Amino acid sequence: MRALGEMESENPLVHEQLRSVWTQLIEAARGQALDEGMLAKARDYLQAHWKHPAPAEPVFAPRERARSSLGRVKRTEGEELIEPLLARALWSLVRRVPRKEQQLQIAESPVCHRRAFLAMLLAEAREAGSRDESEFIASLALTSIRAMGEPAAVKHDLQAQVWTEIANACRVDAEWNRALVALRRAHEHLAQGTGDLLLKARAQSVAASLRADQGHRAEAVAMLDQCQQLYEGQKAWPLVARTLVKAAHVLVDTEPERGLALVERALPMISPSDSVLRWLAESIRTESLIEMGEIGQALQAFHLAESLRAGYPRADAARRSNFTAARLLEGLGHIKEAEQLFDSAIADAFAHEAYREACLDLLYLFGLHIRMGANEKAEALCRFAIAQLDLFDVGHQQLRAVWTELMDAARRRAITLQSLAEVRGFLDANWKKPAAKVPRFSFSP
Repeated sequence: MRALGEMESENPLVHEQLRSVWTQLIEAARGQALDEGMLAKARDYLQAHWKHPAPAEPVFAPRERARSSLGRVKRTEGEELIEPLLARALWSLVRRVPRKEQQLQIAESPVCHRRAFLAMLLAEAREAGSRDESEFIASLALTSIRAMGEPAAVKHDLQAQVWTEIANACRVDAEWNRALVALRRAHEHLAQGTGDLLLKARAQSVAASLRADQGHRAEAVAMLDQCQQLYEGQKAWPLVARTLVKAAHVLVDTEPERGLALVERALPMISPSDSVLRWLAESIRTESLIEMGEIGQALQAFHLAESLRAGYPRADAARRSNFTAARLLEGLGHIKEAEQLFDSAIADAFAHEAYREACLDLLYLFGLHIRMGANEKAEALCRFAIAQLDLFDVGHQQLRAVWTELMDAARRRAITLQSLAEVRGFLDANWKKPAAKVPRFSFSP
C-alpha cells in the first residue's frame, strides 16, 4: 500500500500494469497467500518492466503450501550470526527518535541490553561523523551497559571500551584535555575489570596516537611498541600488524627507513581481505621511499597502493592519494603539475573541513616554493593561508601570526630546515587551539 501511495504522489505517470502488480501482491498478503515464488516473479517483472509494461499482463498465483515458509527463520543454529542483524534493525528504529527518547528506550528496553546491541553502538560511535555524535552514541552505550545483567568486572571492561572510544573521538577532534579525561576513565574501569590485555592495549594505542598528534613522536612510538608486545602475547596478529602500521605512520616523516622496516614487517601479517590496512601500509611504504629519495621504487609502491584504494572509497583516501602523487611528480621533476595537484588536495581538505591536514599540506607546498627559490610564491601562499583561515573561520590568532611570520621570513629569505620543522610541529599540535607559550622559530637573522 505504501508503494502504491508513493507512486501516486511522486510519479503519476507510472503505467497501470505496474499498479496492477502491486495490487495483486497486496491482495495475496491480505489473504496470507504470498510466497517466495510470487515475490521472485514480481521482482523479475519489476526489474524488466518498471518503466514500460510487459506485452502481457502478469498474473501471480500462489504455490501450494505457500504459507509454511515465508518469514520463518530457524534460530537453533548460528544465533550469534543473527543477533548482529537484529541489533542493526533495532538501532535503525531507535535512532529515528529524538535523543532524549533514545536514552529512555535504551534504558528501559531489555533488547537494548545485549552484547550485540552494544557492539553495534560501539561501531557506530567509531564511525560517527562528529565528536558530538560519537560522544552521544557512547553515552547510549554506557546506558546499555548499566542495565546489563553481567558481572561487575565484565561491566567495567565494557565501560572501559566505551571510554576508550570517547577518548579517540576527542583526539581526532583535537580536544586533548577531553581525550585525557576519557582515557583516565577507561583506565579506572580497566583496573576494576577482568584484566583483559587486549582492552589495555587498545587504550594504550589511543593514548599513543594522542601523543603523536601532540608532536611527541618518540614517546608515541615507545607506547606503540608496548602495545605490539601485548598483542603478540595474546597472539592477536592482525592487531600486531595494525600497530606496526600505526608506528610506521608516526615515523614516516622523521625516520623513513625505520618506518619502512616496520611496514615490511607488518605486510605478511595483514589478511588479504583487509584491503584498507594493506592500502595504508603500501601508502606509508610509498611515502617512506619518497622521503628516502627512492622515487623509482616509490612509484611502483604507489601504483600497488592505488590498486588497493578501490576498497576504501573515502574522500580522505583520495586526497592522500593526490598529495602522494604530487610528491612523486615533484620527485620526477614535474614541478608545475605537482603544484596543481597540491593545490587540489589543499582545496579538498578545506572543503571537507580537514583543517589540520590543510595547514600541514600548505606548509609542505610553502617549503617546496622555498626549495625552488620561488619566495614570492611562498609569500603569496602565506597570504592565501590566512585568507582561508578567515574564510572558514578556523584556527586562532596565534595560528595567523605564525603564517605572518612565515611570510616575513620568506620575504627576508630567512627560512631554514630547522624552522620549517619547528613550524610543522606547531601546526601538528596547535592548529585548533593556541600553545601555552607563544612559539619561537629558528629563522635566520
